[in-house]
Amino acid sequence: MTEANLFYINVYNLFITLNQSVDMITQELSIELPYGQYTLLKFISTQEGNRVTQKRLDEWSSLRKPSISQILKILSKKGGFILHFSMNEDIRCKEIILTKKAIDSVNQIDLKITELLSHRMTKEDITFYVQFLNSAKEIMER
Repeated sequence: MTEANLFYINVYNLFITLNQSVDMITQELSIELPYGQYTLLKFISTQEGNRVTQKRLDEWSSLRKPSISQILKILSKKGGFILHFSMNEDIRCKEIILTKKAIDSVNQIDLKITELLSHRMTKEDITFYVQFLNSAKEIMER
């Protein structure tokens, strides 16, 4: 097996482990929010006013537009995590705003993730891995 194959497999396994960890945290907190949905809410929570346009969300995410639209419908109708509405006459141009429920849920999950990581890694470790993963992402996007 080549180094490139090992890199790919290890990154994939990291993704699966992160997914499972967040799912365990959300179950523990009794929050019905799968990893992918949490990730979108987390991104929106980092934006000014906890709001973002769907176009910006499409640009940020590696998901296809139909997948994002489907997740947004679930977050809105079933979860009550977001509000989304047309910004102008063009109904395709939507703004997504987090509800209090979403903000509280993201904060609770973030606190648990921080606790989990701080028991297992130093701040320096976390900084190193964030920089490494950002570099790897940039290389793969070229």
